[in-house]
Amino acid sequence: MGSNRSDQAAAERGTPRAGDRAAAGTPPPADNMGVEFRVDWLTLTIAAPVDWCVEQVQELLGVQGVFEEAGHGAQGYKRMMLGPGGIVVLGDPVTVDDTWGTRATVRLPGRACAAFGVGGLRSLAQRVGERRHQVARLDLAFDHQLFSSATFFEAIRSGEVRTLAKRETFRQLRDLNDQGTVYVGGRTSARMLRVYDKPELGEGVCRVELETKNDRAQAIWQDLLAHEDDQWANRGLAHLRDYVDVERAWWHQLVATVERAGLVLAKRIDLGYRQAREWVLKQVAPMLAVIVAANSGDLGELESIVKAGMPRLKARHRALIAEALN
Repeated sequence: MGSNRSDQAAAERGTPRAGDRAAAGTPPPADNMGVEFRVDWLTLTIAAPVDWCVEQVQELLGVQGVFEEAGHGAQGYKRMMLGPGGIVVLGDPVTVDDTWGTRATVRLPGRACAAFGVGGLRSLAQRVGERRHQVARLDLAFDHQLFSSATFFEAIRSGEVRTLAKRETFRQLRDLNDQGTVYVGGRTSARMLRVYDKPELGEGVCRVELETKNDRAQAIWQDLLAHEDDQWANRGLAHLRDYVDVERAWWHQLVATVERAGLVLAKRIDLGYRQAREWVLKQVAPMLAVIVAANSGDLGELESIVKAGMPRLKARHRALIAEALN
């Protein structure tokens, strides 16, 4: 589908076109130096047919018939649908996974996330929450005029950047227009930071972009959904601080309103609620039946076991509860 048609459809449905900065999502808090926050990428894998996913996206955007068959698949799928704002929906997996059954992947780049807005993304999450799903990638972006990519790299070279990334992943690139991009973290890592100049958005504008994947992306996404729309910017900065902090005044201005999120992932956070329940039925249920039988059919002992487990809930357990309730 051509970009002109996509932009025309966006205009007709009253959603922002690609490049419209006002479409970002949440307004900046009053005390964070005018930093503009946006969700800049979202990839979801959903236990649903590709046509169901296309239908949900079109309903939320208020359009119909704007997706086109690409004629081929990608990333392990046989089918690809292309929509407005660069949206891609992949379906009909080449290899069927018994734990997923029918599944599809919805990829929303920055333009599409802007068209949805925070409210639309939340509505999408509510619809998807009725099915098994996994966030494969989530990017959070912060546009500001507090520092440049060169200033940020200077802080790295001075040893004033605290990050969980390995030092060998730090790098700086410049394009033919002398616009720079600084990378912190590996391309295949769960988190990677990009800091790059964005003069097309205004003089001196620089973007700080946190790219997250898989378990980390899923956990941050759930955290955002647990907060009100106007808190997404601060929560995003809190997760940014989990990964990187800089001992410079301009960085303190950027993150002045937030503390670190302190999000720690458990090793098995990827185990879904339904799979956990199936495991309990197969592996634990017989022994629970033994306990009940030994107590003459009294279920009180099971209640005691559950109460004993509640104080021991960890991050992976809370993630399963959140998945079941969404």
